[in-house]
Amino acid sequence: MKAATPDPSGKRTKARQLAEAHLLLTCRDVSAMSSLDTQHLVQELQVHQVELEMQNEELRWTQVQLEASRDLYDGAPTGYLTMDSTGKILEANLPACTLLGGTRTQVLGRLVSRFVAEKDRATLRRHIVTLSNVGIRHTCEVELRPQGDMPVWAQFESVAMQGEAGSLVQLRTTVLDVTLRKQAEAVLLTHTKHYAAVATLGLSALLNQDMNLVLQEATRLVAVALGADFSKVLELLPGGQVFLLRAGTGWPDGLVGHAQVRAGLDSQAGYTLTAPEPVVVQDLNLETRFSGPPLLREQGISSGMSVAMYVNGRPWGVLAAHTRESRLFSQNEVNFLQAVANMLGARLERQIAEQALAQSERLLQEALDERERMAMNLHDGAIQSLFALGLTLREGMELIGESADAARTQIAAGLASLNGVIRELRESIRGGTL
Repeated sequence: MKAATPDPSGKRTKARQLAEAHLLLTCRDVSAMSSLDTQHLVQELQVHQVELEMQNEELRWTQVQLEASRDLYDGAPTGYLTMDSTGKILEANLPACTLLGGTRTQVLGRLVSRFVAEKDRATLRRHIVTLSNVGIRHTCEVELRPQGDMPVWAQFESVAMQGEAGSLVQLRTTVLDVTLRKQAEAVLLTHTKHYAAVATLGLSALLNQDMNLVLQEATRLVAVALGADFSKVLELLPGGQVFLLRAGTGWPDGLVGHAQVRAGLDSQAGYTLTAPEPVVVQDLNLETRFSGPPLLREQGISSGMSVAMYVNGRPWGVLAAHTRESRLFSQNEVNFLQAVANMLGARLERQIAEQALAQSERLLQEALDERERMAMNLHDGAIQSLFALGLTLREGMELIGESADAARTQIAAGLASLNGVIRELRESIRGGTL
């Protein structure tokens, strides 16, 4: 019989050794064996059979545990990656594959950077280099390659598994979907920008007496806060047929303060004045409610939103923001624009009230000046009359010794003059000139 091939590793399991021994024994003539030897052989074979059955059961149990571990690995809520020092993916569970946007076959053996957005690949490379240099736990956040309309963000947290010489052997990485948190942070940042813009505009409205400066600052802040290419304030001119581009940001030189837009329903601004809510346009070329005026089309504007501005309950104009790229403005952005329009409306109302107050003060001062002038005139007339009365009475006193009748006549004339002065003073007092 051909001898068994030696084990290249020099290591044989106990089961292997027993099997070879039993095989050699079976080559003997069993009929020539003694009863004792036969019993011994049978016993050895039975023991070996039991041992094989036990090992087989242990293998089956191990297989079950491995399958359970794989189920836990693939069913985990977190993505897991095993990568080498270059970032090549050696192992990945199903959540990680789903997050990266591929199957396990498409993911394994590929560089993880291929699944990351171009703008964030440098961040991921620094993440890997940091681990290879230091060998510590490190975390980074990157945007993954687009899988649809919405961006997907992932957090990579890695631990370096190092060899005996301290060299990087593998990276064990958890991959978490942090898209919702990133979206919340973006919303919070947007709100912060909006609040800051409103606060800045409020301060400008308080400090600046020039309404043109306030309106211009408002358009600048709106453009910055919304990331818009253009913003504008249109004032409805008397007659209600035309808007004037009163203030704006992003427009070519010479338009602000001069350009006009029709106020009819065929323009976005005119439509806005009659609409019950803010007007949002995602694509002007597909808009059916109104046509875009030359002011918008000449600048290649595609999207925009506009809100009406009211002063003392009456339409005053329109505040709007526009972009060249097609864009759908969020409700928060619409609310921000409305808040700015309300603030500008309140500032215009204050300006009108201040102008009315200044007019009232001017009229009151004019009335006071006229009263003072009339009082001075009356004062001078009264003095002159009293002076003349004094002279008349003096002459009457001198005539008493000469002619009683002449004295009485003179004194009567003085009394008549006195009564005239008194009457004039009473009329002035009743008329409110004193």
